[in-house]
Amino acid sequence: MASDITISYKVGTDKNDSPLVKITKKAYPSDSRVVEIMNGIAGASGILPIQGSTHLEKHVIDLSISPGKITIGQGEYVVFHRLPSGEKKELTRETFEKSYKIMLHYYPSAIINSGSENTSEKCANRYNLIRKDLKEIDSTLEVTFIPRTLYELIFIKQCIEEDMHEAKYRPFHLLNLLGSGYTPMPVCPSTTDAIRIDCDDSVKTAKETKRKRWHLLPFHDAGDNENAKIRDASYRLNQVIVNAFVSLSDDLTIDEFKTHAGKEINFLKDHCLKCMKTLSLERPLPTHIYRTPGPTSHFGSDDTLQSRGFHPMGILNETHEQIILNAIVLDCSEIAKTSFLLYRGANLKKDDVLASKINKLFDGPYSLSYGSSLFAGCLYDSGATPFSYMRGTENAFAVPVPFDQLNQSIFYIPPTNTLAQLCGQGEFFHARTKAWKDFELMKLRGIKGLSKASKREHLSSNFTKIELVAHFKHYMSGAIHLKRTQPGMD
Repeated sequence: MASDITISYKVGTDKNDSPLVKITKKAYPSDSRVVEIMNGIAGASGILPIQGSTHLEKHVIDLSISPGKITIGQGEYVVFHRLPSGEKKELTRETFEKSYKIMLHYYPSAIINSGSENTSEKCANRYNLIRKDLKEIDSTLEVTFIPRTLYELIFIKQCIEEDMHEAKYRPFHLLNLLGSGYTPMPVCPSTTDAIRIDCDDSVKTAKETKRKRWHLLPFHDAGDNENAKIRDASYRLNQVIVNAFVSLSDDLTIDEFKTHAGKEINFLKDHCLKCMKTLSLERPLPTHIYRTPGPTSHFGSDDTLQSRGFHPMGILNETHEQIILNAIVLDCSEIAKTSFLLYRGANLKKDDVLASKINKLFDGPYSLSYGSSLFAGCLYDSGATPFSYMRGTENAFAVPVPFDQLNQSIFYIPPTNTLAQLCGQGEFFHARTKAWKDFELMKLRGIKGLSKASKREHLSSNFTKIELVAHFKHYMSGAIHLKRTQPGMD
């Protein structure tokens, strides 16, 4: 016989001021052990179990954000010279390569996986450590933190502008959905040619171009931060950001980040409106046109194209815009200084790691998919991009996972940086919940892109079934919402 039980937590260590998170569920015989384990997790993590609370979802608005300069969070760093005169100067490629190695060395996942002592302290102090090592290269070098979501927006804009204005060939993409005055492009038969289709559908091959493109080849594994194309794009994006932020000081505030993000969002809104105005939705598109569209297509489409193979990401209303701005705030929050953030668009209350809760015919664990950022995968695997789901699902949320739990949590978390994640494709580049101990991984549900011959060792764990369920509920109780639940969707 089941009965209602309530598990309540204070988020944080302050017993008086911390906000409350409460779970109410049906209790079955094994649930008492789940509750016991959850209380143990809570005590060890500083989340205090209490009784008699009222429900309160955690939203971005509830987070602690520094009103001053932001130097650390979830994001990347850009490097530039600040001359004695105060003038800002770009880096040479040689200097950037040295700087890039330093930034990778102090990436949270790299620090944790280094096996060195005081990893938590190094993660918390990574801005100062990066700056110190850069000064040893050149005393005029400065570093500025850029929230991951803003960093992605700037990169996406570069990709779209390249498609729109230069009609460059894009590897592995068959067509971009374009707006008024723009020219669509099919896949190129040669990796060295650029192709475009004129309005009369005649094909013209352009001369080979030596200009390096923003669109990179996809990773079918977890990705590689040291990949030559990733390093090249990182260098060029570093220069774009330094030049775009004309008044770039050593560090920026959350309001300054929002201002810059607003410009990128307006560009994407305008892009979507132009595309939707031009495209005739009533005229069927040839199959080869929409089989594998890219970011120019997805950010230029709405939900009416979903059945044609698109994963729409068009920014069409205030809710879409607010999700992005909230993600930037989350990037700059206190919790982002010490945690990985795993993004998902779904019904949070219905998410479960038990396959039987998803489908009664299934047994065993169910692996849920998460993105390491809002737009991860949007170049080559938009079906795994959180934002494309967040636009239409009940909940848009992020799950914090403390840095020191990188290899000990119920989640597989890829160690790669923002650009490598943007270029990911398949099942290895994004985060997932793992299976419980000794479960046959080839029977793990929830994975569409891995064949039975594929390796799945990264999804194994040492948790028992009850422990996995308890840890999952614990993490979900700390989920941070990026949009308010719409009335009537509960």
